[in-house]
Amino acid sequence: MTKAIQEHYWMILATSILLCTFVVIGTFRARTQPHMDEVFSYNLSNQYGFPLLHQDYFHHWHDGKYYRDALTVQPEERFDYGRVCYNQSLDVHPPLYYFLLHTICSLFPNQFSWWFAFSINIVFYIGSIILIFMIGNALGMAKSRSLLAAVFWGLSSAGINEVCFLRMYMMLTFIMLCVTYLYIRMVRSFNTKYVVIISLLCTLGFLTPYYAYIYIFFLTLFYIIYLFYRREYKRGVLYGLAILLSVGVAVALYPAVLKHVLSSVYGKYIVHGSHPGELISFFDMLRLVLQSYTGVNVSLLYILPGILIVGYLLHLVVLLRRAWKQDCISNSYVGRLKGIGRFILEFDKCCLRTLYQKLGDSSWKLVLISVLACSVIIVNVTQYVGVTTIRYLYVVLPLFSVFMVHYVDILLFSFLTKLEKKALAQVIILCALCAFSVLGSYVSSRYSNFLRNTDGMDMDYLNYFSKYPNFLRNTDSMSDYRKYFENSNIITVDLTPSTSIYTYALMPWLMNSMKVFPTDKIDASVTAILSDYDDRDVPLYFVVIAYYDKSKIDQYLSTVIPGRYSYMGAYHCSVDNFAYHLFYKIKEK
Repeated sequence: MTKAIQEHYWMILATSILLCTFVVIGTFRARTQPHMDEVFSYNLSNQYGFPLLHQDYFHHWHDGKYYRDALTVQPEERFDYGRVCYNQSLDVHPPLYYFLLHTICSLFPNQFSWWFAFSINIVFYIGSIILIFMIGNALGMAKSRSLLAAVFWGLSSAGINEVCFLRMYMMLTFIMLCVTYLYIRMVRSFNTKYVVIISLLCTLGFLTPYYAYIYIFFLTLFYIIYLFYRREYKRGVLYGLAILLSVGVAVALYPAVLKHVLSSVYGKYIVHGSHPGELISFFDMLRLVLQSYTGVNVSLLYILPGILIVGYLLHLVVLLRRAWKQDCISNSYVGRLKGIGRFILEFDKCCLRTLYQKLGDSSWKLVLISVLACSVIIVNVTQYVGVTTIRYLYVVLPLFSVFMVHYVDILLFSFLTKLEKKALAQVIILCALCAFSVLGSYVSSRYSNFLRNTDGMDMDYLNYFSKYPNFLRNTDSMSDYRKYFENSNIITVDLTPSTSIYTYALMPWLMNSMKVFPTDKIDASVTAILSDYDDRDVPLYFVVIAYYDKSKIDQYLSTVIPGRYSYMGAYHCSVDNFAYHLFYKIKEK
C-alpha cells in the first residue's frame, strides 16, 4: 500500500485535489448570505470611496442602481487601478488582492457575481494544497504523510472556510506557503537564488494583508540567529538585507502602508504596545487552531496530555512485550520488578532523545517556532480591537496540518513495524479527523449565519439571539428574505455606533430594490414615510440594524402605525456579535 502511494502519489494528489475542489464548490454554493467584509471586497475594488459613508448618503432616497454601481465595474471604469489604490488608502489593507478582483470584474462590466472572487480563491486553494504536499516532502516527510497533511487541511474546516471567505487571506496563504517552501530549501542548502525569490515573494506578501510582516519577521529573525550561531555571518547579513529590501520596495510601491501601520487600531497596538485586556496564552492560541480545524471549541489541556499519554503507553507496552519475549527480563518476581523498572527508566531516556531527534532538523525547528511565535502575536494583536478571530491565523494554519500529521505519526504510530499496518492506521486516523472536522463545521454552522465560526460566536450570544423568533442561521434559506428587496421600497435604520457599516451586508440585496431610504436614527422623516405610505403596488420594508432589544422597535411601530406592520424575522450581521437586522413589512394605509 505504501509502495503504491510512493509510486503514484501525483495521481493520488490530483484525485485528492479534485475531491477537495468538489467539496468547497458545493459548500460555497450552499452559502446563503455573505459576510459584510466580502461586500467590502467588491466595493473597494470597483468604486471610489465608501458610498455608504458619504455625507449625502443618509436621509436621501437612492435607487437600486446606486448600490449596484457600488459593487460593479462600469464600462468606462474598467482596469482603473488608480481607483483601487485610492480606495485602499482609505481602508487598512494593501491593494494587490483588490487589483486581481478588479481585473476579473472589469472583464464583466455591469455584472455582479460572488463567483468572481471565489475564482481567485479556488486557484490559490489548489495551489496551497500542492504546496503543503511539497513542504512536507522538503521537510523530509514520507510522501504518504505529506499527502495526508495536504488532504487534511484541504478537507478541514480551516481549509474550507478560508477558500469560501471572499477576502485576501487565501491569496496571502498561498504566497506565504511559497516563501516557506523556498525557506526550507534554503535552510537545508543555502543558495542565492532562494534569497532573491524569497525577497520577491515577500514583496508580494507585504502588498497583501499586513500579517505577512509578522510571519516573515519571525522567519527572518530565527534564521539569522541560526546562521550567526553557525558563524555564517555573511549569509545572515545577506538574507537580512534582502528582506529589508523587499520591505522597502513594498513601501515605495504603496506608501500608504506607513499610515496604515502607524494609525490603524492594529498598528497602534504593535507600535505603542498597549493592550486593553489579558494577553491570550500559548495554549489558548492552540485551542483556536484546533477549533479552526474542527469547528468546535475543544480545550488543548485535555487533548495534548491525552495524545502524549496514549503514545507513551503504546510504545512502552509494545517494547516491553518484545523484551519479555526475548528473555531480556528476569523470570523471578523481584528480578522482574527491577527489570521492568530499569526498562521503563531507559525507555524514558530513549523517548526524550528520540522525541528531540524526531522534532526534525534545523528547517523543522525554524519553521515550527516561527509559526508558533507568529500565531501568538497575531491573536494578541487582533484581540486589541476585540476581534480575535480565526481568519487572521489563516496564513499559518496549513503548516499546523503538517505539524499535526508529523507529530501524531511520531507519538502514535512509530511503534508499528509493518509498513502496511502503519499506512492503514494513518489512513484511518485521517478519515476520522476529516469526518470530525466536517461534523464540527456543520455543527458550528447551525448556530451562525456565517458559514464559519470566525467571529467568535459562542453559546452566550446564541442564548441572546434565541429569544427572537425566525432568527436566521446559516442552514436557513435566505431566498424569502432576498425576494423582499426585489422591486420594493426599503427603509434602513442603522442604530449601531459603527453607523452604516452593517448596511454593507445588505448591499447585494439593495441593488435589486426600487428605492432605499437610509438613515442613522428614527426621526420625523422616518415617521412621516411610515405614516403616509399608501402605495399598493410597491411593497415597503422596514429594516432596523440595532444592538438593543426588539421590543423597543415594536413599541415605536405600534405607536406610529398600529396594526400596519408585521415582523418578518431577524438576521445576525456577522460582524459584531450583538448587531443584527430586524425585518418588518409595512402595510399601506
